[in-house]
Amino acid sequence: MPEPDGLDAKQLAQNLGMDDPDFMEDVWDIVDTYIEDTETRLPILEQNITALDHEKVRQEAHTLKGSSGSICALHMREIAAQLETDATQQSHARYMELLQDMKAAFDLVKADVTRQKTL
Repeated sequence: MPEPDGLDAKQLAQNLGMDDPDFMEDVWDIVDTYIEDTETRLPILEQNITALDHEKVRQEAHTLKGSSGSICALHMREIAAQLETDATQQSHARYMELLQDMKAAFDLVKADVTRQKTL
């Protein structure tokens, strides 16, 4: 599992081909969209976990895995991948633990974004 870190904005900018400082505002727009979307998705994920709706848990985890990977939030991506696997296997024993891990990883992403925007 990757080290529990939040977001590497420089790596994201490089991956997007936008590593010129003139493009950082565009990179932050992408990250802000990810944060807004994730803040909407986490409560939905929690509702689906509570209802033990394995298919909806799998779908939300899959979406979070993809979006987190796209913005280089690798720890979030790894947790979402674990949750997706568990949901695919209808193995709910770790759902709440993984949800709490995901919330903590998301807090790290937001903290990293705040810190890196001020650099």
